[in-house]
Amino acid sequence: KFIAKIKMECGEKDLAKHLIKYYAKTNLLDIYFEKEKNSIYNYGTKVETIFGKMNVAINGEGEDVIVLLSGYGTTSPILDFEPLAKSLSSFAKVITVEYLGYGDSDDTDRERTVENICEELHCLLETLHVNKYWLMPHSISGAYALAYVNYYPEEVAGLLMIDTSVPKQVEKANPKIEAVLTKVLSYSGLNRIITHFNPEGTIG
Repeated sequence: KFIAKIKMECGEKDLAKHLIKYYAKTNLLDIYFEKEKNSIYNYGTKVETIFGKMNVAINGEGEDVIVLLSGYGTTSPILDFEPLAKSLSSFAKVITVEYLGYGDSDDTDRERTVENICEELHCLLETLHVNKYWLMPHSISGAYALAYVNYYPEEVAGLLMIDTSVPKQVEKANPKIEAVLTKVLSYSGLNRIITHFNPEGTIG
């Protein structure tokens, strides 16, 4: 129906040009996943911090606390880590964190430096009144966790690394470029489309 409407208004000759112009101005998510809009639901718990609302999922009631930290650009860390969190929750309290700009957490204009990300995570855990915990980072979060344990050594019981990146990978990265790239992938819908067609290849 949409294509037919464009044809009527612009004619067959200019169809391609007008389609390109339309798609350039429109969020691809709204077009490609229109049918999914009614199935979108809130998940996790929004925690208010001085930096913005951060979405978390808390499972289990164990004495030990494990904080799950996702890989770079993970679309929804809580949903991505759900099977692991459920398994770990049989013997520990598990907190799955969605960084600012990830999943259902607020976006942020703060620079995505290791220092800022560690500060935001610490603020979140303070708000949750969690003062002793294990960090379980995946991918890029391994580099964040190594910095974090140096910032807050008295609070971290230990690191449980899952196929993590190394600090030099983060040193070579440009936070401003990565922040722009992440927003482009997110708002254009490309990240969602890639995940839809290749879910295994987009796990952070």
